[in-house]
Amino acid sequence: MSQIAAKASLFRTAPMGSLFPWLAAALLAFALFAFALTTAFIDPNRIAEAEATVFGEINGLPGAAFWPLWVPMQLGSAVAIPVLAAAALWFRHHKLSATVLLAGASGWILARIVKDVVGRDRPFALISDTIVRNAPTGGGGYVSGHAAIAFALATVLHPYLPTRWRVVAWTLAGVVGFSRVYVGAHLPLDIVGGAALGCAVGLVMLLVLRPWRPNAVEENENSIQAEA
Repeated sequence: MSQIAAKASLFRTAPMGSLFPWLAAALLAFALFAFALTTAFIDPNRIAEAEATVFGEINGLPGAAFWPLWVPMQLGSAVAIPVLAAAALWFRHHKLSATVLLAGASGWILARIVKDVVGRDRPFALISDTIVRNAPTGGGGYVSGHAAIAFALATVLHPYLPTRWRVVAWTLAGVVGFSRVYVGAHLPLDIVGGAALGCAVGLVMLLVLRPWRPNAVEENENSIQAEA
């Protein structure tokens, strides 16, 4: 019993209360608005001076920052999706595992679709002095798939994490976006659009799967933990 209790301690379903679905719906509307607004500003043939300036400042940071940023950047890769889903499954949170898989995969697929529709290139094709650090130079730039995945995962993990770990999850999602600009893979608006898309995907999954209402297996494990 103590082993089950230890496993259940990392993730838990927070007592969100009856207002959470309404809050999630409001945040979903805001995320969709942010995504639509960012997309409206995208011109595949030119970059605004302000965006180019921000990109240059981040992309031009010292090369010594590569490895400290590369490691957390992997949390936005497709590999992170099954790894986090398996971790949730190990801690006996089946609903969270399914939500992670659905949100991560949906974010990745939708990001690919948006790339094809918008048709914006990566920085290397748009800015002559782009510094590329082990990053792709071809393919679509808007939106960032890494940002979409990272923010989708942070969103669906939010109800299951204690407050301090929520801060860590959102901070790491932000680092993923920042690092994609640093390595020369994306422009700043690629990250903003990807983050908004990822949050929207995650919120849809939360509203559909409703993790604030534990399933029977999780309720049983919580009672076992209490007895232990």
